[in-house]
Amino acid sequence: VFWPYTLVYDYYDWSVPSLSILWFIRFTLLAFGFAISVIGVFQRKIWSLVLFGFYLWLAPYSSVIPVIDPAFEHRMYLPLLALVILISTSIWKGISVLQKRLPSYQRAFFVLSILLTISVASGLAIRTYQRNQDYRSEIEIWTTTAKARPGNARAYHNLAESFLENGELRRGLIEYEKALELGLRDPVQPAGHFNLANHYFTFKRFVKAEEHFSKAISLKPDYGKAYANRAVLRIQNGQFDSAAEDLSVAITLIPDNPILHVQLALLHKRSGNFVEAKNSVNAALKLGHGVPDELIREIEGQLNYEKP
Repeated sequence: VFWPYTLVYDYYDWSVPSLSILWFIRFTLLAFGFAISVIGVFQRKIWSLVLFGFYLWLAPYSSVIPVIDPAFEHRMYLPLLALVILISTSIWKGISVLQKRLPSYQRAFFVLSILLTISVASGLAIRTYQRNQDYRSEIEIWTTTAKARPGNARAYHNLAESFLENGELRRGLIEYEKALELGLRDPVQPAGHFNLANHYFTFKRFVKAEEHFSKAISLKPDYGKAYANRAVLRIQNGQFDSAAEDLSVAITLIPDNPILHVQLALLHKRSGNFVEAKNSVNAALKLGHGVPDELIREIEGQLNYEKP
């Protein structure tokens, strides 16, 4: 609050407090402060307006209903303004009282107040400059976040994506593995394995790609895209029977994708099962647009079918 040395962009790993003694103490302190501010407002105390403002500005960012991300620093920007005003005013008031009670030290207190103001302002200005360096690039943002909060899986995930977009394959895949090892919240975890599998596939690391496609499917059995992409991978590896099985499952989960029907038709044609190939082609054509003409031409010489 008073010195922003631990601030980062993301607090994905922020633990939600359980109903414990510590939680009860925190709740009691907040409730007590709110009660004091309300009493002060009714008694028309000037200081109470600042304290009440803290709770008033904090209210829109608070919730008794569980939220996905319990902590974000921007939620404290306006509420902390009230505390800064209260603290700075109290210090100024305290120095003024001391000046009146100790008039012989009035000049010393004046110099002290100036030095204190300069020191605090300079320190916060330097820290602000340092903090702005964290925002030079996406890689810098997520590197700083992961370093400050090593349990933040989303920071590693976003850092991995930043590295991959920047063409740094090895570092990107390493950070992706860290993110998945730490564990992303559902439904992000299956999607994380799916995305990592796609990256491994792009860079022709087929064993790792299949491992993560399979992991995504095990976490989310109705993950149609994962079945479809694993089928493409298995076709690449010559595993045609298992690819056909994956495509069949993918079609049941994504029935309106004509490309899947065409791919399954090609596999059936390859295995000599022209009846099933014909059914798959007709299913693709009934879906209308989206069927590549070159794929249709590949099977025209082997099948008889009527366009709808």
